[in-house]
Amino acid sequence: MATARARVTGEQGKGEAVICPNGSLTPEYCERFAQIAESSISIRRLDNFFLWTQTKLSALLPHEILIFGMARGAGSRIQFQRFSSTRYFRDAHFTEVCRAGEGLIERMMSVWQRTGEPCMISRGSAPGVLHDPHWIESVELNELRNAAAHGVRGGDGKLSSFFSFSRVGTEFGDRLSLLLSLLTPYLHTIVSRLLAEEAQSAIRVVRPDCRVTSRETEILRWIRHGKTNDDIASILDLSPNTVKNHVKKILRKMGVENRSHAVARAFSLGILSPSDAWPQAGAAGSSVGQRNIA
Repeated sequence: MATARARVTGEQGKGEAVICPNGSLTPEYCERFAQIAESSISIRRLDNFFLWTQTKLSALLPHEILIFGMARGAGSRIQFQRFSSTRYFRDAHFTEVCRAGEGLIERMMSVWQRTGEPCMISRGSAPGVLHDPHWIESVELNELRNAAAHGVRGGDGKLSSFFSFSRVGTEFGDRLSLLLSLLTPYLHTIVSRLLAEEAQSAIRVVRPDCRVTSRETEILRWIRHGKTNDDIASILDLSPNTVKNHVKKILRKMGVENRSHAVARAFSLGILSPSDAWPQAGAAGSSVGQRNIA
């Protein structure tokens, strides 16, 4: 890793130093990292993880899309999921980037398995950033804007988990590479814990303090998979205004202000489950989705 002093170009845009001349994080960022690591200990559900990535994690590594997956055993497929706070990243994009063989995620994993170093794709010029025009085109065509990924090996030396951030709102280079190297093991631990918890609780309990109708639950499932009000109206043969009114009722009942938080709240209440299949009528992309890669 280069010893050049990296600087933040994110939300504040103040050129704040976060890496010391010896390549380590400054004391201030060490403290921030410690706080984030400590806050991750309590994550036990997918909705907790989603909110944590959108708040605590984004404060250190600002991003709009996280694609992540983990192998559940020797020779098993990696089941990729995504968290997205942007409506532009649809299921078609998710399907394409996770496509077996030639998808962007699989190509990034191949590079990572050869090098063991964070894989970063951006138009900017910085240490460690890949400038292959085909990769950049894939990133931009699929509404990712950029990509920064890192993985974890299992005890057998093979890829165990992989995490890819996109629409990253900070400078690419040494700082981002260091953050990926530090954060990925914690992300791996969180997902491992979530999979273990999911395996131990096949029965979900729906709390009675938030009563949603079957139609509202159906709409929540489509919101989870990234459908807009117009999309849902077309699928369910309803008017867009009717769907809009249903969404307003959902937000009011759950005491939340936006659709992403409604999905997270639905997970915590047991209305939605990580193991739920796609609704029976089509598909698109948003807060949570799944795709398998061998």
